[in-house]
Amino acid sequence: MRTHHPQPGQRGITPAQIAASMATEAMRDRLGSPSRDRLILAQKDAAQALGLRGAPRHVLEKLCACYGGKPIKNEIIVWPASKWLVAATGLDERTIRRATQQLIGLGLIIPKDSPRRYRYATKGAGGEIEDAFGFILSPLIHLHAGFAGIVLQKDRDRQARVALDDDISRHRIATRAALTAAVPYDEKGKTEPLLAELAELERRIPRRDRIAPREPILASLVELRDRAEGLFYEITKSLDDQSSDKKMPGSAGRNARHLEKDPENSNEISKAACEIDGRAGCGSSEPPQPAVAVSNRAVPLALVVEACPSLSDAGIDCRSVTDFVAAGRILRPGFGASPDAWAEGESCLGELHAALLAIYVHQLACDDAAANGPPVRGSRRSNFGGLFRSLIRKTAARQFMMTTALLELRRKRMS
Repeated sequence: MRTHHPQPGQRGITPAQIAASMATEAMRDRLGSPSRDRLILAQKDAAQALGLRGAPRHVLEKLCACYGGKPIKNEIIVWPASKWLVAATGLDERTIRRATQQLIGLGLIIPKDSPRRYRYATKGAGGEIEDAFGFILSPLIHLHAGFAGIVLQKDRDRQARVALDDDISRHRIATRAALTAAVPYDEKGKTEPLLAELAELERRIPRRDRIAPREPILASLVELRDRAEGLFYEITKSLDDQSSDKKMPGSAGRNARHLEKDPENSNEISKAACEIDGRAGCGSSEPPQPAVAVSNRAVPLALVVEACPSLSDAGIDCRSVTDFVAAGRILRPGFGASPDAWAEGESCLGELHAALLAIYVHQLACDDAAANGPPVRGSRRSNFGGLFRSLIRKTAARQFMMTTALLELRRKRMS
């Protein structure tokens, strides 16, 4: 921007100042009588739209605070003394002069100088102010609509960035959880390159307050999460197959409990595994069909017993699928979940998967009570009833993996 270089004692002139003066003159009759609150709102929008910081923003705030709410000759004029501005802003006179020159260059204020460049108001015979010399703030009102549109667009862009940042965090945490849970059982080192790839993506994630492209990082994280969860499922499935081959039906490991005592319940447990795995029937030769809004990856019932000792603490012995469903119904009121949430879980996931989620959340509530003591009425503690409903919806949307959460819970308990 080219600026006229004045003689000593004169003020410089910029094209923005001339444009603001012409716009103010053209809209003088349409100014009306804006209140000080409206002027302050216009000042805030202008500062946010133009990115004003520091001294210019502070000086503009104080100039708007001087407005008495009544225009003079259809113009918003203020005439604060330099000493008052120094006391109000805490800045020195030179900084205030530079700030006012910047505001003039942006076209936000227009100087109205007296012959000797003093700031004052003249009064008539009745004591009313007839004219004043100082700074004209009318451009703030004239340009307010444009500034408000810029602020609205910035707010929409910020909300879009926040949504992308939330998605990035969600997929990053899920990928890290799946890889961390798979590391102890990974004998072939397949998780190492995925962890290195995740670390590289984490270094590329921009800060939340920084404007930078986020869509490529999100797409890479979604693809990496699919590979990580697929690897985790492959490892855990092979472990389950090996353990089922090594163990006899009537024996259990040192850290495992019997899920059944008599062979009568074997069909029921096998049916439950097929239902969680998303299959219509175990004996069917048709390809597996995914259940409604539920991940098609199986949840080992033995893992539920190992990861959630609150079942045995509550005196519940789960030996069949019916026992797991009954346990979920019994434990559901204990952590504050409503019957409506249980009904939503049954309709979205089925009663067995809803019961497993209830057992998992009840274990989290027991761990929280053991670490922080029983909840006190009125205290800010975790809302486990709301967590139960949230996990139902996340599971239905394939955003929560039950097997990963149970393995992580078991790992923390064994460490």
